[in-house]
Amino acid sequence: MLAERTEHHRAVINDLKRALGIRKIDLVIPSHCHGDHTENIPELIEMEGCEVACVDAVAETIEHPERFNVIALLPWYGTAHDTFAIDRKLKNGERFRWHECEIEMFMLGGQTWYTHEIDMTIDGVRTLFIGDSLGGFGTACEPPMCYNDGNPATHGWAFAIDRMIEHRPDLLVCGHGIAMRDPMPLLLKKQAAWKQRLAEFAELSFRKELREFFDPFIQQA
Repeated sequence: MLAERTEHHRAVINDLKRALGIRKIDLVIPSHCHGDHTENIPELIEMEGCEVACVDAVAETIEHPERFNVIALLPWYGTAHDTFAIDRKLKNGERFRWHECEIEMFMLGGQTWYTHEIDMTIDGVRTLFIGDSLGGFGTACEPPMCYNDGNPATHGWAFAIDRMIEHRPDLLVCGHGIAMRDPMPLLLKKQAAWKQRLAEFAELSFRKELREFFDPFIQQA
């Protein structure tokens, strides 16, 4: 099964290159740490000799998954590789040049904290690549994620929505082949819904900080 999956991945990459007129892939930026978004990268490195770039916090989960109590990292997926090296590790919010493009990468959070957003302008269109940090195209709030310190306002869905709005995108490119033009009206509605939901969570909690409501491992004085 693994050999068949590898063969399929390689065929898909070759088909994409042929269809888009790409001669060589020289840079790969995984959006986040989950294995379904990283499992083909070792093959891309072997096929193309490409460089891999990440924000340092995301890079650590990929290079050292054994250090993290986080679901769905690459070792979960039964591939030939449990990890791979990150060539370029950037700080949160750092910018760099790639050919004629300037790329900004920063921690985004959302479905998992170990996600970074990729902000670049392509043919005059401000484009954000956000992985799985938008939980659907409705205006309802996503279910809170109960990972350590999973406060939606500081690490989760609400945090991600706020970061997207700060960058005022013309186009969102999401994981799993989904894209959205003119996303600001939806993002603003989701932000308002999350503000209301966070206020409701605060009313339910007897803790001083909302973070303490979501993180069961905080040591109380």
